[in-house]
Amino acid sequence: MHSARVIALCLAAIGLCPAQQPAPPAPGLPSDPRAILEAARPFYDFTSDQLKPWHLKVSYQMYDDKEHPTEQGTFEYWWASPEVYRSSWTRGAMSYSRWHLAERGSTHMGAGEALSFAESRLESALLSPLPSTQTADSDTVDLEKRTYGKAPNQFRCVMVGPKMKETNSAPVGLFPTYCFSLTQPALIGYVAYAAPTIEFSHIARTQNRYLPMQITILSPDRKKLLTASVNGVSGISVSDPALTPPTEAKIFYPPKKKAPAVSAEAPAAGASETDKTEDKLDYDATDNHMVIPSGVMQGKALKRPTPIYPDDAKRDRITGKVVIQAVIGTDGWIHDMRVLTTPSASLAASALGAVSQWQYLPYQLNGEPVEVETTVNVVYDIR
Repeated sequence: MHSARVIALCLAAIGLCPAQQPAPPAPGLPSDPRAILEAARPFYDFTSDQLKPWHLKVSYQMYDDKEHPTEQGTFEYWWASPEVYRSSWTRGAMSYSRWHLAERGSTHMGAGEALSFAESRLESALLSPLPSTQTADSDTVDLEKRTYGKAPNQFRCVMVGPKMKETNSAPVGLFPTYCFSLTQPALIGYVAYAAPTIEFSHIARTQNRYLPMQITILSPDRKKLLTASVNGVSGISVSDPALTPPTEAKIFYPPKKKAPAVSAEAPAAGASETDKTEDKLDYDATDNHMVIPSGVMQGKALKRPTPIYPDDAKRDRITGKVVIQAVIGTDGWIHDMRVLTTPSASLAASALGAVSQWQYLPYQLNGEPVEVETTVNVVYDIR
C-alpha cells in the first residue's frame, strides 16, 4: 500500500493521473509499447552520422533541499561527428569539460567541486533520454503500455520492467516509465520508483530531432533539483576550436587492476548470502562512469537499512533474488536504480525502498570522487 501511494505521487509530479477508461489508439502514435519506443527512437538519435555539426547551449538553475534557488550554471555541447564531440559544464568556480576524440578516446579537465547528480543527468536527459535498444530488446525485459489522464491532457506511457515469475501486473512507475504525447512520439516525462523524475516541455525540432527547450529534474522525494532552459542551437565547423582539448587535459584510462571478490548479497529478513560477484573493474563509456563490482562497494557501505520482507510475498511464499543496477553519486548516495531481475513486484518495491536509503564512501579515481555504477543483490528466503 505504501509503495502504491509513493508511485501515485511520482505520477502526479509529471501531471499524470490514471485514465478512467482505456483510451483509443491515437493518430500518429502506435499502440504497441515496443512500437512506441521504436517510433520515438529516430527523433532522439543525436549520434547519427547524418547530423550536421552543431552546438547547444543551456542555462540551468540548481535548488537546495527546501527548493530554494541556489547556483546557476551553463551546459554546452559541441558535436562534429559520432567520434568527435564535447560536453562542458560551468557553475561559479566549478568547471568541467569532457572531450571524445576519434584518435584519443575520452579526455577531461575540471576545476572546483564535482558535478552534482542532477548536473550529470542533464546531458542524457537532453540527448539520450530513451532506454537503449539493448535494454528494450533484452529477453529479460517486459514492455507494458499504459495510458493516463483525460483528454486533452492524456499521455501514453511505456514501462520497462524485468520479466517476473509473478503474473500480477506491477504498479505503474515501479519500473522506469517513459510517457509520450498522444499525437507524436515526443517524450514528456520519465518516472521510476526511488529515482529522479524528469519533465520535458516546449518540445522543438532541430535537424529533425526532438529537443526539449525546458527540463525539470526532481529528486526521488519529488523536490526540485534542477531546471534548465535551452538558450540556443547553432551550426559549427568540424574544426571548431572548442572541439580541441588543451594540452593540460587528462586522458582517461580505465583501471586495469582487479578487486577482491566479496559476497554481494544484502539479506532481507530471512535471507541468505550465497552468490559471489565477478571481480573486475570496468568503465561505461556511454554513461561516463565507472562500473564497480558490488563486493567492492559493499566494503564502502556506511549505512544499509535492511529490506523488509513484504507480508504478501511471505504469505504466497515468494522467494528469490532482486538484482538492482544502482548509480552511486560523488556524494556517496544512491541516485538512480533499475531492477534487472525480481521474482515479484512487491519484492522489487521492498528492495528499492531499502536500497534507496543506503549510503557509501564516495568511490575515488586518481584522488577525485567519481560517479559509479554497481549491482546490488537482495535475497529473500523463507526459513
